[in-house]
Amino acid sequence: MGSLVRPHYTTIDTKTGKRVKRRSTKWYVQIKNAQGKWVRESAYVDKELSRKKLIRRETEVAEEIELGPYVLAARKPLTLVDEDPAKQGHAEDFRDDMRNRGLKITHWRTTYNRLIWVLEKGEIKAFSDLVPANVNKALAKLVGSGKSVGSRNGYLTAVKSFGSWLKENSRVRENPFSSLSKDSTEGFETFVRRPLTEQEFSALFQYVEHAPPFDDISGLDRAALYATAAYTGFRRTELSTVLPESFTLDAEPRLTVVAGKSKRKKKEIIPLHESVAAYLAKWLKGRPKGVPLWPIGDKRTAEMIRADLLAIGIEAYVPGLPGDPPTVIDFHSLRGTFISRLASAGVAPKLAQELARHSSVDLTMNVYAKMTTDQRIAAVAILPSLAQGLAQPLHKTRPHDAVLGRKSPQEQSAKSNGQQGSKGRQKPKKKARDS
Repeated sequence: MGSLVRPHYTTIDTKTGKRVKRRSTKWYVQIKNAQGKWVRESAYVDKELSRKKLIRRETEVAEEIELGPYVLAARKPLTLVDEDPAKQGHAEDFRDDMRNRGLKITHWRTTYNRLIWVLEKGEIKAFSDLVPANVNKALAKLVGSGKSVGSRNGYLTAVKSFGSWLKENSRVRENPFSSLSKDSTEGFETFVRRPLTEQEFSALFQYVEHAPPFDDISGLDRAALYATAAYTGFRRTELSTVLPESFTLDAEPRLTVVAGKSKRKKKEIIPLHESVAAYLAKWLKGRPKGVPLWPIGDKRTAEMIRADLLAIGIEAYVPGLPGDPPTVIDFHSLRGTFISRLASAGVAPKLAQELARHSSVDLTMNVYAKMTTDQRIAAVAILPSLAQGLAQPLHKTRPHDAVLGRKSPQEQSAKSNGQQGSKGRQKPKKKARDS
């Protein structure tokens, strides 16, 4: 419990010039805060108003003790107040944390802008407004304005990331948006990315080894880049940070991407196929250490691979039939090629997920792994026969007919033509009745 006090203070008497003690005309609230420390806060000259402040502060401290930091978080605005940097809200704290964690500027800016858009359109102004219904209201406006289902899912991801951040930083007890889920994009795809077949990749590789430079990247460097991407599944941004010392070409060849450069912010190690390791060992000779091998972070890699494919007669963009999205090949298709080849080789789904460095098997097997028509036909062709004699002509006696006591097709035909049955005698005719 707290108390009201009017503390004494020492001052100089203007008449006598001596130090004297006097009592304050203003009341002060003296109370133990949520951290257990006694604090004194200014109140009012009026005692009754000061008493009301004491009661109010005691209630607030009790709430802080019971709910901890959540009450303090609820008192802070969700977004910036009056464009004053000193009054930034939780959304700005979330943005700053993403930036401090070293995320790409395009990522944290897009996430923050999408979050602010949803908060505004959903009329989410206070912690009490952080409910799924308000987010759905904003997302409905987004789709209604002509945005795709994929865009809706992107905005939802930003909001759910904000909710997870609030929970991780003890600003809410639970993520208020955990019940929201993405919409299926099936039937709404703007394009379908396909992997390269073995024949296509072989032709591409053989061409670029002797091809002219594209955007200051020589043909030989592109050949090594395409081979590394197709045999490791590393993304463009990850490959842009690879150094000569990132490769280990010993008895167990592998490629390592350091934690700060991988998408998952974890150290990633992918084994290398022996043929790729042998090729890269020759290509890496004389390359200076500490210098990125493929500075493609800001390069037009999609245009680059499409130009190379076009040079060997492969269209990288194929319009779909009416109602179907077009099919495209771009640089990310090399990652899809790696994962699809793992699936077609019979690699266990869990192992394929680990090599693809995905968060779920579903993403690996249902999104990235794609089978060609020839692979589907070959898979069905190797199935063993389900029944003995399945390929025999249908006019022959079937084994189960005899077991079930049924007549064969030949016997049924003989009966219809008045011929003898299998026992060699005809059925006797009935005698006519005497009149």
